[in-house]
Amino acid sequence: MAIAIRLPGLGESISEGEIVSWHKQVGDRVERDDPLCTVNTDKVASEVPSLEEGTLLAIVARPGQTVEVGAVLCVLGAPGEEVPADLTPAPALKKQAVAVSRAAPRATAAGGPRDVAARNRQFRSSGDRKLFVSPVVRRLAREHDVDLSALQGTGSGGRVTRRDLEAFVANGGGGSGFAAPPGGYSPGLRIPFGGFAQRVVAPFDPATADRYQPTTDGATVEPLSPLGRAMAEHMAYTWWRAPHVSTLVEVDLLRLVAWRAEHKQAFEAAHGAKLSYTVCTSWALAQALTKHASFNSSLTHDHQRVQHAGVHLGVAVAKPDGGLVVPVVRDAGTMDLPTFARALQDLVERAKAGRITAADLSGGTFTVTNVGSNGNLASMPLINQPQVGILATGAIKKRVVVVQDAEGNDEIGIRPMMFLTLTYDHRANDGARSGRFLRDLRKTLEQWSLEV
Repeated sequence: MAIAIRLPGLGESISEGEIVSWHKQVGDRVERDDPLCTVNTDKVASEVPSLEEGTLLAIVARPGQTVEVGAVLCVLGAPGEEVPADLTPAPALKKQAVAVSRAAPRATAAGGPRDVAARNRQFRSSGDRKLFVSPVVRRLAREHDVDLSALQGTGSGGRVTRRDLEAFVANGGGGSGFAAPPGGYSPGLRIPFGGFAQRVVAPFDPATADRYQPTTDGATVEPLSPLGRAMAEHMAYTWWRAPHVSTLVEVDLLRLVAWRAEHKQAFEAAHGAKLSYTVCTSWALAQALTKHASFNSSLTHDHQRVQHAGVHLGVAVAKPDGGLVVPVVRDAGTMDLPTFARALQDLVERAKAGRITAADLSGGTFTVTNVGSNGNLASMPLINQPQVGILATGAIKKRVVVVQDAEGNDEIGIRPMMFLTLTYDHRANDGARSGRFLRDLRKTLEQWSLEV
């Protein structure tokens, strides 16, 4: 007797699957649990096993077709058996958006619609960002820079499926999110409303922006300065662009503080540059970057790593009239401490005097910012695009800590301690790499011994 094999349930919230390939052909013998075909869903590609045994009489769902759970995939039976017509219905190839789900809408505890089509309509009409799609579709949308509100889904109730997204990208729809400009992003570059090339829809349409405008009754309204606007756009872009992760370590600076007290006067007289803690920590950072090249890199918009040949260290400098600039010490990784101190001092003095040039601010491969200059213990700064990392140095504070004596016994001591916070782009580096990077930098600072 002929038996129809149907697409089984493939997991919670999965209502359909795309046939990728068949592992059996018509006429083949099929045993129970033999893999019949591979099905691609929004979440994973998986093999569909046979729950029956027999000869494969007919294949109903062909590769490339998207079928719903419960649809007939194939027919098994005895060799030569005639296949009943009612067992071989043509599966619907889901090219057009279907109507509203047959299930009646249900309300959530918060009163929102559970019906898929209603959720998608609410998203497009009111700016509701909770578009009803699978995690895989959201991940692919981020990777291909696609605004999901630009798609019309062919899934149940108008749901956007993985196939919809891939077809959209194949037809030139990639870059419909907040796309990077041609040639890459550079600090201070103005982002026009609607983004850059291949923009399909704006991430926040005017109606959404108007809804969150502040009230101005009785208030003073003044435009940001050109530098302020550039910083605002840059920070908004970097927060959107990179998944930020921060790791914080505490460093014992006992040896560095003692060394600096001993050598500061002679160093500054001999080399004509200040021997500040910023100089010492920034120089140590540049040396560490030469050994941890993945942090001295950049990512392109299409996810390629650019490995920089030299360490060009950007150092954030506060201007007297407000705002920050980040002049770049070029080839800092090849400099000795006196050379680095002179180069940094020259840049800082010109920045504070308003004589810094655009060339001085470009080409950085990593950034350091000293948040401790105002007494702050730590900060989690935003990455300076297109770099993949930034380090914040905190204030040096004397604290009571547990230390070891010469015999290795624990004792209470007073030590000058400082927090280092590394913020990095999780697309380019992971926790293991960041841990090794901070471990080596901390070791250099805690075991400081330098001949000058």
